[in-house]
Amino acid sequence: LRIRATLPGSYWSISFFANNTDNFFVMNDAEIAGREAEFVLVGRGKAKPAGPGTAVEAQSDRGVILIRMLVERPEAIPDLIAVQKLA
Repeated sequence: LRIRATLPGSYWSISFFANNTDNFFVMNDAEIAGREAEFVLVGRGKAKPAGPGTAVEAQSDRGVILIRMLVERPEAIPDLIAVQKLA
């Protein structure tokens, strides 16, 4: 699974959870330079496919990906909603 996201200018984070709710990966805005992020979720023991992106090994066949963005001020909400629609 390849996940590409355009990031807001404020705090954001992405977290991956296994089907038993264990969190197995987290990254936030302090760890990526720029406004674009790409992740490749691969099955346990599988090789990462060719191409860009941070490889993340899934811990189960099903799970949840949670992307959070900080709303610093009410005026920023339309811009953050636009970012959500790009993901």
